[in-house]
Amino acid sequence: MKTVSRTATMVGLVAICLVIGFCLGQWASRQRYGFPAPTRGAQHRKGTKPHDATHFPTNAVDTAYAQKLAGLLQLPLTRKSNHQESISRERIAQELAWTKPEDCRILFAMLEEIPVSTERNSLVAIIAGRWAELDPKAAASYVYVVSLSSEWIRSTAIQEICIVWTKNDPAAALAWAESTEQGPIAFVLSTWAALDPVAVASKLDALPVGTTHGWVCQNLLEPWTAKDPEAALQWARNQTDMDSKREYTETILSEWANRDPKSASQHLHLLPDNENKVELIRRLAATWAETDRVTALQWTESLEGERTRMRAIRAMLGPWASSDLDGARKYVEGLPLKLQQDLRWIVANEWASENPDAAMEWVTDLPESGGREYALKATIRAWVNVDLASASHWAEQLAEGVERNSMMAEMGSFWAATEDSKTVAAWLESLPEASSRDSALAGVAASKQRSDPHEAIRLAGTISDEKFKRETILQIARNWFFWSPLKAKAWVDSADLPETVKAELAKELGKFGIDLENK
Repeated sequence: MKTVSRTATMVGLVAICLVIGFCLGQWASRQRYGFPAPTRGAQHRKGTKPHDATHFPTNAVDTAYAQKLAGLLQLPLTRKSNHQESISRERIAQELAWTKPEDCRILFAMLEEIPVSTERNSLVAIIAGRWAELDPKAAASYVYVVSLSSEWIRSTAIQEICIVWTKNDPAAALAWAESTEQGPIAFVLSTWAALDPVAVASKLDALPVGTTHGWVCQNLLEPWTAKDPEAALQWARNQTDMDSKREYTETILSEWANRDPKSASQHLHLLPDNENKVELIRRLAATWAETDRVTALQWTESLEGERTRMRAIRAMLGPWASSDLDGARKYVEGLPLKLQQDLRWIVANEWASENPDAAMEWVTDLPESGGREYALKATIRAWVNVDLASASHWAEQLAEGVERNSMMAEMGSFWAATEDSKTVAAWLESLPEASSRDSALAGVAASKQRSDPHEAIRLAGTISDEKFKRETILQIARNWFFWSPLKAKAWVDSADLPETVKAELAKELGKFGIDLENK
């Protein structure tokens, strides 16, 4: 019993010490920052406001409270831990609950003394949001017209005030914006659109002159489609301006396809047959296949137009092969030969990322007419990117021929993109004179043709096979003509090239309206 009595006494003493320590800590904190301690009942008694005279200084002399609050505003700037910074911001927000509207002006003045930082940006939003809760019109009017040292502070504050005000009273917020010179009408409407897109749609005439369709698409149609795509689509279809109708319909169906591709697919007939529609179908098929591959595949195969249908199937096949390689492979092998040729490379690419040896074995057994060439290139490209060392080892075991040449070309392109010039040059020098070395040179040259076309053509010029050399130089030159025809012409003028090659290059330049003979 004595032991139990002693234990109870010790626990009681510890509890008393903890309470005393907590109280002293609170007292010291309040003394440091000068904040009045709120009474527990004051926040809950009916009719008592948190910032009444009992808890907040009311005369002008007591603005020292706000000056001491500045010390609290500095807290996030001196903290190292993200958790401590978060606590500091929460404490700032709690202390601001005791403020009155007129004190927010003092706080904004103090913000201008704080160095520019992420923390200051957070403080701007906190103070502006609190002021907007108390008196949004006064807050907006003050911040909009007062001379602030930073336009960024003004912009951040206005945005936060508009967000709070619009959520509480959107009509009043819009009326203020419309009555203010160059008021943030578009921003108020964009905030309102997330809450009530139908109401905002009826007020689009209030948008400033010059506001683009892009604003409507991003700020109105996206949130509206998320809430009620049928209503949004009907609104878009009722537009009298044909360009607006088309653009709005595309935006709605695109957003709808991301959320409910099956429902969106039933309205694709509303779009004109163009590249935008084909791209939307492609994305819709890929999204749909993630949740219901069987139905999505049936829909895709029913599409009109071989080009559209193939792009949709390709979009589905990549993710399918990534998650179910065997199923995707069997699907492709069950298609007509023409489709197999177009699609086998997608399966090969995914397969090589997981098991390059098995993928290469499958590809090398494919018939030449079964899309073997593209599948082989896709496999090699994926293998080189996943594991260059094993790809290099495998290439060394190959005899000279198509597989080794393709492997060396991809390795050359990869090395040129990832290694420094000296390393690449040393690797090329280590290769024996053979067609595979020519392929490696062509791969390195192709990788450099955009960043350094002169060096790309120089490397192509060291290819030993004359026909392959000529073809590689011509291909690089054609690409150069497309990117920068005048610089390409200057090179042709000064290059030491056979006349037959110059004649072909002159023909290519003529496609760009440039006369090689015109010096």
